[in-house]
Amino acid sequence: MGEAGTRRRQAWIAAVLALIAALGYVALASQLPVAIRAWAAHDDAWFWLRARAIAGGGWLGGYDHYTLMKGSGYPLFLAIVHGLGIPLATAQALLYAGACLLLGHGLYRTTGRPWLTLLVVLVLQWHPAALTWGVVLRDNIAAAQALLVLGCVLEAVWVRRSPRASLAWAAAAGVLLGWFWTTREDGVWLLPGVGLLVLAAIAWAWHDQARRRNVSVAGVALVLASLGWLGLVASANGVKYGEFVLTDVKHAAFSEALGALHSVHAGPVVPFVPVPRQAREAVYRVSPTFARLRPALERPDNFWTQPGCSVYPHACGDFAGGWFLWALRDAVHSVGGYETASSAARFYRDLAREVRQACDEGRLQCRRTVIKLMPAVSDEQWRSLPARLGAAAALLTWQDVHEPPLRTDFDHPRGMEMWRFVGKPRVANAPEELGVRASGWLRAPDGAWLQARCGQRIFAIERQPSPDLVAYFDAPSMAQRRFTLRLPAEHDCRLELPGGEGAELASVPATPASLALGDAELYLDMVAVVPRAAAAPEWALQVKALVWRAYAVVSPWLVAAGLLAFAGALVRALVTRRAGVVLALAAAAWGLVLGRTLLLALVDLSAFPAIHHQYLQPAFPLLALAAVVSLAAAVGRTPRR
Repeated sequence: MGEAGTRRRQAWIAAVLALIAALGYVALASQLPVAIRAWAAHDDAWFWLRARAIAGGGWLGGYDHYTLMKGSGYPLFLAIVHGLGIPLATAQALLYAGACLLLGHGLYRTTGRPWLTLLVVLVLQWHPAALTWGVVLRDNIAAAQALLVLGCVLEAVWVRRSPRASLAWAAAAGVLLGWFWTTREDGVWLLPGVGLLVLAAIAWAWHDQARRRNVSVAGVALVLASLGWLGLVASANGVKYGEFVLTDVKHAAFSEALGALHSVHAGPVVPFVPVPRQAREAVYRVSPTFARLRPALERPDNFWTQPGCSVYPHACGDFAGGWFLWALRDAVHSVGGYETASSAARFYRDLAREVRQACDEGRLQCRRTVIKLMPAVSDEQWRSLPARLGAAAALLTWQDVHEPPLRTDFDHPRGMEMWRFVGKPRVANAPEELGVRASGWLRAPDGAWLQARCGQRIFAIERQPSPDLVAYFDAPSMAQRRFTLRLPAEHDCRLELPGGEGAELASVPATPASLALGDAELYLDMVAVVPRAAAAPEWALQVKALVWRAYAVVSPWLVAAGLLAFAGALVRALVTRRAGVVLALAAAAWGLVLGRTLLLALVDLSAFPAIHHQYLQPAFPLLALAAVVSLAAAVGRTPRR
């Protein structure tokens, strides 16, 4: 067997081993638990409700202040996965495994080094961060999206192929980049790495006119495809809601209004309180639009004064950090500002104009803001930046990573529906006792009362006092018309009148709901079905713990060695004026990790705790990639160009 045959044999062995590792990872990740948090209106519940609307053909659903607050990228993914009938945990694992294999394929095609490719795939594939997707959040697919984009860019601009094939790969990279951009509002941090890979490929091919032209055209195609995806999503929002935007949080009107409020200076800067009460009072006096929000913002029981209290004790009773943004939106909604997307934009434009005018006329003291969504930051907060970067570095090397406790609440009215929509995953706290819970009231002209039927078993339902119904209907006969019940779940259960009129509890689409039972009215406040949800098997948890401990030991040494290797390879490249795809990929990966970390550190020191492994998800595999390819660049042969 010649040298070429040996290389082909090594490539096939590496490919088979990488595929086996990917299948093993998918098998493990599919068995890990997922918390069904149907109560998280701004997070998990928002994503699956938008996905349900997409699956039903209604795009993101009816318009209110929730509809466009986040990007449509993850709801689209959830809707497609639901349509395919794949459990969410399995789908996310398949996406990540495919991303690792694609990047590995691109690396092999550009370097011809099968064992380097296998090492990269294994290190990325089995990173413990990819085993911590215990909630239904968009961060779960961010790492896969970043790797898919880089893999397609490698295939488009570094692999020698026909111009048509390069264009196809570039278009795929552009669509994936657009998808990434519409998944998180902070997707800008990925652009420098993509740009570096494209520019390095152009420089590499500079003396080959045809090759340079192909790479340049592919780069243009990437940009156009990305813009095309963004335009498609914005157009869908424009047709459905009347505003050509990706999210209304990034709408120019909202950004201007929030930036104007952040700029107001009234009293000392209060760390982590972007618009203190003193500043709000000053704005109320000069802005009629903002004054309309005062009853909602200043009410003593405003929910948004609570989340930041445990994090920033000095901010108790005020709107801390990024929570002011949500308090502002809720207040605008309370005065009818979110009747349509256009009316919301007009409200924020009026607010921004009134505040800016007051600033220009000297009726308000205002500071200039470079980043509109970033509030004023004290010197002490800026001095904390190195410590925050250090905390992020510790997490990135998998030190002191802690998963929050995961709990599924099947008592929530929509908990069961959400669990079914995402493919009935294993849950963190599998219920020990199955059953159906329901509460509500019955209004019947003849005074009839309900019974419950589960299969062949009939259960009596106890009447409960209902003074609120007596007062509401002004009818003494409505006393003792409420009920709360719990039924077994061996069979489908129904509530029925003695005459046979009834309703299947499992068929109630959503609660609260009013149902007609002949001449009677059955009102259900809540129906919660505790399903036969399984817990994660013990073997899966043990393997996850083993991988976790292994990376906690190896990661610091791997990253340190990678940094030293990258420095050495960079110096050699500068001296010899020779570099190639491995060094370019290493530089892009290191730069992306630094960009993501710095972005989160700025959020952490100004708005809310952001140094968290959940937000660092895309940075974990990029750091591992940077370390491994840096070592390869240091010990590999120097490229010719």
